[in-house]
Amino acid sequence: MKEWETKVCWNNVCLPKARAFSWLAGNRRILSGDCLRKMGFVGPFRCVLCEKAEEDVDHLLLNCEFAQEAWLFGLQRLNWKGPMAGNLCDWLDSWLVSGKPSTFATVWKILPSIVLWELWKERNRRVFEGKAENRQRFLIRLERAISELVSNAASHVNLAKVPFTQFDASFLLSWPLVKFRPVNGHLRANL
Repeated sequence: MKEWETKVCWNNVCLPKARAFSWLAGNRRILSGDCLRKMGFVGPFRCVLCEKAEEDVDHLLLNCEFAQEAWLFGLQRLNWKGPMAGNLCDWLDSWLVSGKPSTFATVWKILPSIVLWELWKERNRRVFEGKAENRQRFLIRLERAISELVSNAASHVNLAKVPFTQFDASFLLSWPLVKFRPVNGHLRANL
């Protein structure tokens, strides 16, 4: 098993279908244009997100300007700045995962799988349904997907036992859709 598979795909917070898709994408087993061509399909395999390049796994999920904007949206919300790798496997392999439980760590764990999954869903919506969302609406949908997962994960945890870090405070200010519900009679105020 590759290191990125453990860090990105097999965490217990993310949606199972997003985790499975991340594994497929990282192992280049999704039906993107380059894979379809190898299977003998004929057709124009332009990226439907940017319409500027041939569609392959790396372009579609990492290097396309639409994908870049999705990654930067999530990473900037987490106050992360740094270079992005040129291919998906290297990018996933470089993903650092903290073992300490916190809201920030939860978002950090699920971000790659959710970004990949939402990009794939948007690609398929354009290919099979002929519907395209503009970038702003896509980013709102991405934010909602991440917020729902984090809020759901937080609802199953006794927040009184989880340390509240400076990263959590910064994250909650920049990601207001995340909601914490009290569990088992515990209430925690995020001020």
